[in-house]
Amino acid sequence: AAASAGNEPPLPGRSPWFCSGCPHNSSTKLPEGSRALAGIGCHGMAIYMPNRRTTLWSHMGAEGAAWIGQAPFSKDGHIFQNLGDG
Repeated sequence: AAASAGNEPPLPGRSPWFCSGCPHNSSTKLPEGSRALAGIGCHGMAIYMPNRRTTLWSHMGAEGAAWIGQAPFSKDGHIFQNLGDG
């Protein structure tokens, strides 16, 4: 293949989103004032979605582990954690 000349138009961006009918479409929505922690499952895409208030990557199965360290220093009394791929 010929080398690219570097003058191609940029590709359009697309934010990640859940598949149609995926239960994460509703399970990652949080009550007002809440926040959640995410892992590497599909629910991790909530980090990139506006108004999902989901932060902090972790390996699968340890989505709430960071809360163990955060809790003593946080004014939050509770966080939500989504686990696994479904």
